[in-house]
Amino acid sequence: MKKIFKLTSLLAVALFAGAVATSAQTVTKMEAEIAFDFAVGGKTLDAGKYEVRVARNTAGGASVFIVNDEGKVVQSVFATYTGDIAKSQAELVFTRQQGRWALAKVNMLESGIAVPKGATVRYSADVKTE
Repeated sequence: MKKIFKLTSLLAVALFAGAVATSAQTVTKMEAEIAFDFAVGGKTLDAGKYEVRVARNTAGGASVFIVNDEGKVVQSVFATYTGDIAKSQAELVFTRQQGRWALAKVNMLESGIAVPKGATVRYSADVKTE
């Protein structure tokens, strides 16, 4: 009886691990040398070399991670898919917003995503929770 229980438990763990592996996100990585300061999701980053990682998720969107040259994730945002795709190689699309450059889109060979604009804080207050 113990052998059957152990075998069943082992099989259940193996099936769970297989299910997790098949639902893993697909991640696209791109390297870019960006020659100007730019904003992503309301945070301004310095000019420099970055890796942009796009991870598709099951909600129909993607998570975008901006990684600096030290390997540290310096910003992450949730993005939505667009109909835009890159013609020959992946591209980062920047627009001018309020006098500064901002990452607006990431176009890959198979799909494109729109990066949301950063939220503007109009008022903030200390909040006490109980």
